[in-house]
Amino acid sequence: MRRKFVAFFLMVLLLCTSFGFPVNAAVGDEVICTATAVSSDGMYTYSGSQTFNVSQTGALTTSGYYYGNLLNCWMQLSIDVPTTSIYKIYFYSPLAHSGNDAAATIEVTDSAGNMTSTPINLQTTQGWVDLGNYTLTSESSATVKIVNHTNGKNIRFDSIKLVDLGTKPTALNAKIVGKGALYEPLNVSYQYQDGTNVPEGNTTFAWYRADTADGTYTQISGAAGSSYTATTDDSNKYIKCRITPASTTTVGDPVDTAPVQIKWKLDFLENFDQPNPDGYEDEWISANGPEGHILSGRYPENVIVSDGELHLVSKKEERNGQSWTSGSVSSKKDFHYGYYEASYKYAPATGLNQSFWIMTRTGNSAPNDYEIDINEGAWPNKVASNYHYYVGDTHMSDSEPITYQGVDFGAEFHTFGCEWTDSEIIMYLDGEEYRRMENTTWANNKDAAVYLSNAVVNWNGDVTDAIDGTALTFDYVKRYIPISDTKSSLPYASNVTIPTENTSVNDTLQVSYTYNCMENLAENGSEYKWLRTGSLTDRDWEVVASGTTTASDAPSYTISEDDLACYLVCAIKVKNADREGQYIYSNVIEVNTPQMAPVVKNQYLYGDYRIGGSIYGNYEYFDINKDAESGSTYAFMYADSADAQSWTTFASGTAVSGQEMQATIPSEALNKYIKMTVIPRNNGAEPNVGTEASTNIIGPIVTSAVQEKIERTSTVPADGYEVTSNCTLNTSFTGAYNSSSGYYWYNGKGCAASHNVTLPNSSVYRVYVYNPLMHSSNDINTIIKVNYAGGKTFQTQFNGRTTPAGWMYLGDFPFTKEQPAIVTVEVGSGGNARLDTVKFVNVSVSDLTASNMAIGGELMVNSTISASYTLNAAEGNSIVRWYSSSSVNGPWTQIGEGSAYQLTENETDKYIRYTIAPVATDGTEGKTVSFVSTETVGTNIKYYTATVEQAGYSVTTNGTLNKSYNGAYDQTKGYYYIRLLNETASHNVAISQTGLYRVSLYNPLMHETNDSNTIVEVTYANGAVDSFRFDGETTPAGWMELGNYPFIKDQTAIVTLKVGTNGGNVRLDTVKFEYLGENTTVSASNLSISGELMLSNTISADYTFSGGTEGNSVINWYSSDSVDGPWMYIGTGSNFSLTNNEVGKYIKYTVLPVSADFRQGPAVSYITSSTVTDGTLYFTAKIPMEGYTVTSNKTFGTSTTGAYNPDVGYYYSGTWQDWMKQEITLPAAGTYKVSYYQPLAHSGNTSNGIIKVTHANGSTENSYDFKTVSGWIDLGTFEFGTTAEILTTVGNTGNIRIDTVKFEKIN
Repeated sequence: MRRKFVAFFLMVLLLCTSFGFPVNAAVGDEVICTATAVSSDGMYTYSGSQTFNVSQTGALTTSGYYYGNLLNCWMQLSIDVPTTSIYKIYFYSPLAHSGNDAAATIEVTDSAGNMTSTPINLQTTQGWVDLGNYTLTSESSATVKIVNHTNGKNIRFDSIKLVDLGTKPTALNAKIVGKGALYEPLNVSYQYQDGTNVPEGNTTFAWYRADTADGTYTQISGAAGSSYTATTDDSNKYIKCRITPASTTTVGDPVDTAPVQIKWKLDFLENFDQPNPDGYEDEWISANGPEGHILSGRYPENVIVSDGELHLVSKKEERNGQSWTSGSVSSKKDFHYGYYEASYKYAPATGLNQSFWIMTRTGNSAPNDYEIDINEGAWPNKVASNYHYYVGDTHMSDSEPITYQGVDFGAEFHTFGCEWTDSEIIMYLDGEEYRRMENTTWANNKDAAVYLSNAVVNWNGDVTDAIDGTALTFDYVKRYIPISDTKSSLPYASNVTIPTENTSVNDTLQVSYTYNCMENLAENGSEYKWLRTGSLTDRDWEVVASGTTTASDAPSYTISEDDLACYLVCAIKVKNADREGQYIYSNVIEVNTPQMAPVVKNQYLYGDYRIGGSIYGNYEYFDINKDAESGSTYAFMYADSADAQSWTTFASGTAVSGQEMQATIPSEALNKYIKMTVIPRNNGAEPNVGTEASTNIIGPIVTSAVQEKIERTSTVPADGYEVTSNCTLNTSFTGAYNSSSGYYWYNGKGCAASHNVTLPNSSVYRVYVYNPLMHSSNDINTIIKVNYAGGKTFQTQFNGRTTPAGWMYLGDFPFTKEQPAIVTVEVGSGGNARLDTVKFVNVSVSDLTASNMAIGGELMVNSTISASYTLNAAEGNSIVRWYSSSSVNGPWTQIGEGSAYQLTENETDKYIRYTIAPVATDGTEGKTVSFVSTETVGTNIKYYTATVEQAGYSVTTNGTLNKSYNGAYDQTKGYYYIRLLNETASHNVAISQTGLYRVSLYNPLMHETNDSNTIVEVTYANGAVDSFRFDGETTPAGWMELGNYPFIKDQTAIVTLKVGTNGGNVRLDTVKFEYLGENTTVSASNLSISGELMLSNTISADYTFSGGTEGNSVINWYSSDSVDGPWMYIGTGSNFSLTNNEVGKYIKYTVLPVSADFRQGPAVSYITSSTVTDGTLYFTAKIPMEGYTVTSNKTFGTSTTGAYNPDVGYYYSGTWQDWMKQEITLPAAGTYKVSYYQPLAHSGNTSNGIIKVTHANGSTENSYDFKTVSGWIDLGTFEFGTTAEILTTVGNTGNIRIDTVKFEKIN
């Protein structure tokens, strides 16, 4: 078992004004100088050839870095160190990117003026780069400069790091690796450095212990290596190591590590050293089923032990309604407080939740439940600890994700740890604490299991095909408890060994091992098991011997012929009076196997036992030396009796294991018996010809036969029939096939009962079982197994709560009369299973056949296909089943049943097969036959990426196509972008099928350099064009649905992007066409908008849906300066809240109607006839308006001088107590600010113009001097119902002028 201990040091970067060394700097100290951060102590200064842009992407600190792309541009830091010494200099490259300079150089000039130039490929380099060792003095500056050598490609200057190496050998970053557990090694880790580059010589080590961390340390006698194993003498003591670094010529100064307390003892250890792929089952339970909250189900097949590691593999495969599978295991034991640690590395793909966690068995959804997520990681560099717990009945959660720049957790193993006590929880990464949480109110009352899991999720980055086949890999899992815990430590076996000599039949294998227990408790009742397998990659290794043992009387095993061509291994689980350990495995022994002849196994014969009937033989070839079959022969023979000595061959040929040999019964065989013989052969070493083997015998042969239909009911005794079970059988009559006899029922996971039927002939029988009752108490995962000829088994399952009562067709199977046909009904999950009646129909002797088979309809997603065939009799209730497969040869997955099937996306690129079990109107049943398509199912969704050549697709432009990868739909292919005003780039797609298509565009990057007014045009059937606009600066990356459009076969669909603002980037990535078919039965009509087109109001899309129950219809909102467009996308959903951006613009929405059963109709749209207002209402006295009336005590004069609207003018009058009233109906109640427009300040005006506002709370009256006041007068802010009144009165002699009032809605 290999072990990886990867030291990963968490770096805390303090962004302050000074980054200098401390005054009392010591060897090993380091400093980080960031170009964009000012050094207040003057240790360094930044300069550059020009003013550069600043970016945060990948930056080491929040201050970002400089970047630029002009040829020969440069940036540098000038450094003044406080102490003359030798320094190692590092350069931080923040971002590896295709837009970077691949030929840049970094120039380091030391204090003596010596310059060293280092080439650097910034397209592939990210993270710290070691530039070497340099002598820097306190008297002279040194510089680090980066220079651009490729015009148009970026250089990026973030930070440099200096490490003081001194002038002698030194040990940097010295630390102890190890948790501090008894009888586990502590390893010292350090980085040897010598400023003069002299190699390391005889570095020495000394280990010390003390009672307290800052106490007096005493050297430990004999501990002089780089590793030390703590003993009971070290219990609760502090241990440190003193390293004296030495080169081949010089000894450096001693360096002490920080102390480690020895406070733990081992309680659980899983190294995944099992040789069998499912050996993890000793200590872990695999999840097995779909998961509702994630995108993948979790299954045992995805959990594999190999090479001393546990692999949780994610696969792209359809299973139980989910498109992905992954793996998860939970510990069989429950635990509580202690220190937990796992070493693992991430699967290298986004879209995965890669986790090590602790949770109560009952989940985390009820009081007293809890979950501690030590890490829910996301590749490449995210670590996330989470807590779920309850305070009373309130569920609480606390998540803290951290992203580590420049780290790839999928490249090597890292350790993730959690120290859990009754007062706090502390998280560790590679031995360094990174999070601490108080534990005072939860997780104190119940034990919990440990979980290791991988899951496909949509919250950890893009879910892509890159996930398929990747694995989350664990090296080990440990749990420690305090030394003070009264529970004894984990006993374990070590050195479990089997000698590799004498491994032939009759040799005895003797295992030996060492028993280990820290407390020296005596071994008592240890267990052993011997396992056997024919292949190291097989699961379910067979246990061939087991028992109890001790190290002094270790078990042995004598090899038998059954072990030939097999592997053997022994596993030991030690025990003592206090507790048991875990299985530890020995080395694997391969049994010495001599050369032997091949043999035939599981041979059988079946078929139509009439003259002219077809009979079939089958067998399995086995060669213990694994020599491949070659040249085996078969012969069909007949004789007068089954035990005859003389047989006549009537058909023969070359035999192939697993393939059926077929023959037609000749007329000479009437009343005779038939068998088939096989002689196995291979081309290996002799002996390579095996003994002739015979099948079962069928007969006597007849000229005609009546189709047998055999029914057996579980509660009714019959000859050649019995029921067997592993549990208690109860009797019920509810829904029974035979109401007077009833049936058996039973429950409990794994509980099973079987029909065992002896059939009268060796033929193909159609098998049915009767399901008597669909009921809520039934098992949701009832398993049915059919054991048939050759020892083969068919298995299926059904949900007893949703499957209607009645006959269930299982399929056609060959049986021999010498072996009972067994049909088993088993409880798969829990609940009731019911064993009622089984039916067998002999279809071998039937003349009913289906011919002229074909598939009707187009093999296209969303199309409905039908089974086309001809029966040679009037058809009854034939059974048609549909299957799909990625290969024309299978394996096949059932997808449906019935004469027709509507293809889904799951069948994309797969072959389609249907089987028909023909049934005539008279009840006769014929043999099942099948038909396989010669082509695969076409997708209704096609993707076209601009940078990828495809048949029927091209890209055109009137400008220059630049290339980028940042945010691309396909990161390996990138996309094109244009940037100049009126430049265009187009996707051109040849349409292969007339119909309605949904068109979507992938926007790879939301960025401040993008065009804020990007124009999109869709050219569809017969050259029609639709267009709209979007803001590339604010529109999030991802798919943008453009709408549904009709297209015509052999015409070209064009999706064009155009730069609408000079200098902004427009990005042409990927376009998606989704064929929706010709179905227009789903529709939206009577479109309108409810709600007022006013700033801050919420408007709603109103329409009538036709075509059944509405599902998740898609509604998109747009705005435009013109009713004719172009239209800018502004939002999605049935409602939209109007903002300042929409004021003065027309509003449009499109609705894509979708039914609850996912049928879709054509998208339709609605456009407003007026624009959005800012919520301000204007009422001009001379302009008639609905809901607005003007009255006065007499006829007023009119004028236009100074009018708000000079084309309209206003009223005026100057006699004392003249008045004019404006009565207004408001569109909505609320708070309004009211303003009054006084058109003209004039000496002829009244000095006492009285304005009275009547509102919801009464009225407010104020006096104004109209001789001096003009323009807008603020009358105040008031609450209104739906009516308002403004009364203007002459308070003394002089004119009042009634022009316009303004209502601004506040809320």
